[in-house]
Amino acid sequence: MGIITKIEVQKNNKQRANVFVDEEFICGLSCETVVLRRLKVGEKIGAEELKRVISEDEQRRAFNDIIKALSRRMLTAKQAKEYLEKKIYIKEAVDYAVNKAEEYGYIDDEKYAVQYISCYGTKKGSAKLKYELSSKGITRDIIESALPEHDDRAVAYALLVKYLKGEKPADARQRDKAIRHLLSKGCAYSSVKEAMERVNNDFDDGEE
Repeated sequence: MGIITKIEVQKNNKQRANVFVDEEFICGLSCETVVLRRLKVGEKIGAEELKRVISEDEQRRAFNDIIKALSRRMLTAKQAKEYLEKKIYIKEAVDYAVNKAEEYGYIDDEKYAVQYISCYGTKKGSAKLKYELSSKGITRDIIESALPEHDDRAVAYALLVKYLKGEKPADARQRDKAIRHLLSKGCAYSSVKEAMERVNNDFDDGEE
């Protein structure tokens, strides 16, 4: 048990304060935490209570940090955790901040998946979208529920027309290169095959 002997606002950050116990610097806390915990000079504070105060303060800072990050761009739960971990927050603070952000609806993996597919769905095939969303921590169930709006065959056809610049493949070599290009975009082979057939039919119909 010790006595709080000084609480002073930091010179370089007016939102935080240095706390001294028995004339010794113990920690820095947000001014919000100082107010909420009603910390005052002259009051006694035990080691366990101080530990809880520091933990609560870190949780609050982690939450504020992730909200700032989310104001700039959407994040999945996995991305949010990785962001906070890089800022060297303890696991309890990371979990608290991400869970609270999810409760408030600031982090929503389902909305993220839908918006991601809406944004990149015309540029990438289903396989690539699945891989990228999975790497961002989106579960298989969420990905599958968001993908029905994505037409892999239509995307493959549009990408092929763009790649060929409105021309018909000149030979087998160019055809194979076009196929590899579409596969690299994550289009299913069946979609690529159908797209190639459609392109050939387009030119055959035009020649009649």
